[in-house]
Amino acid sequence: MPHSSGGGSHSGGSHSGSHHSSHSHGGSGRSSRHVRSTYFPDARRYVYYDHHRPVYVYADYDITEKRSPLRFLMLLFYLPFILFTFSMFAEAYHHPHKLPQNYDYKIVVEDKANVLGNTAELRNSLVAFYNRTGISPAVITVENSDWQGNYSDLENYAYDLYVNHFADESHWLIVYSTPDGYSSSDGFEDWYW
Repeated sequence: MPHSSGGGSHSGGSHSGSHHSSHSHGGSGRSSRHVRSTYFPDARRYVYYDHHRPVYVYADYDITEKRSPLRFLMLLFYLPFILFTFSMFAEAYHHPHKLPQNYDYKIVVEDKANVLGNTAELRNSLVAFYNRTGISPAVITVENSDWQGNYSDLENYAYDLYVNHFADESHWLIVYSTPDGYSSSDGFEDWYW
């Protein structure tokens, strides 16, 4: 299934289809235990010996209490999942590579809104992008009436364009929408991408 990488408009700024952030402030309890080499509030002093010399540490919990064997068993249970996840990300980010060319990698430029003019320079840039990434870019311009009234937003229309043009998830479709019959002498252009 194709994914949105965002978009925007002349009057509405931009948005991203895959960004989410949340922050939590405050809290009602201790979220972690602390051990430091200097005193801090609510800390108790402990001593251990390193090469027959005393070393003092301060902790806000009893560091002498024995850990439950259940905690160790839980670690053993989760360790394979943690290692698998780490190896999956390490492999994906350690060796970036171009996408294989096992799909229709034709570069598409469709100027349905007739706003691009000579597309030779654009096509050269798209070829350079493809050569570097293995991702086939596609640029389609449309008029606002092609989607407004039939779709809730340009993102949904772009999704339909994608699935009707490509049978894979290896293209990057950029859709640019402009008012019907717009010319640069008209003034304000209510464009979307």
